[in-house]
Amino acid sequence: MPMASGSDAAKSASHIVLLKNNFNAMPHIVNEGRRVINNITASASMYLIKTIFSVVLSIGMILFGHGYPFKPIQLTVISACCVGIPTFFLTYEPNFKRVSGDFLKTVFKNAFPFAFMIAICSTIIVNGGRVLGLEKEMLSTICVLLTSWCYYSGLRHIYSPLSHYRSFVIHIMQIVLYISLIVGHQFLGLGNIDYIGAITLMFLVTFSKVIYLLNFELFDYTLFILTKKTK
Repeated sequence: MPMASGSDAAKSASHIVLLKNNFNAMPHIVNEGRRVINNITASASMYLIKTIFSVVLSIGMILFGHGYPFKPIQLTVISACCVGIPTFFLTYEPNFKRVSGDFLKTVFKNAFPFAFMIAICSTIIVNGGRVLGLEKEMLSTICVLLTSWCYYSGLRHIYSPLSHYRSFVIHIMQIVLYISLIVGHQFLGLGNIDYIGAITLMFLVTFSKVIYLLNFELFDYTLFILTKKTK
């Protein structure tokens, strides 16, 4: 087969081998490719969480006739501390694990359970809070705290197993987020949480793992149905 008909990657690799007259560069090329694919898969999963939960939550708020529980500035801080900054630093981490599975399927499988967990919990908070007569500012505060918790749960899951470097980045960004929420609570439109609000938050945090597992099973079932129909 002539060299011109090969893929760009194959041609580039062959040029390196031919120019240097050895195969020693090949393991480095393979590892670099694995690092890029693995890290992009993880970071794409984190960015997709916000997209999915925003769409699902918007639909839920329209159906129930309530306003969106988040302010733009709140989502900006959450996205920066839970997604943007940590994934930026984690993208440069060496990750030479063998690439397996379909990229799009893996990304959706990582993002779907956590995105639906945020959407479901936020819907419960808003609707339950209105029934209990809680203030809108308090409900927004509970949603922000719970969403932050879900995002960091997603980080720990998607980037597992956690190395020392990954744990350091995640914990540092948790500290930065909580300091930002404390120092800038007035600017972010956050308020105090009363006893009922605290109990609601504790309940959802405690059972967030159950909600995640149900969402995970829902994703697998939906994927199975779609795969069966396409055959």
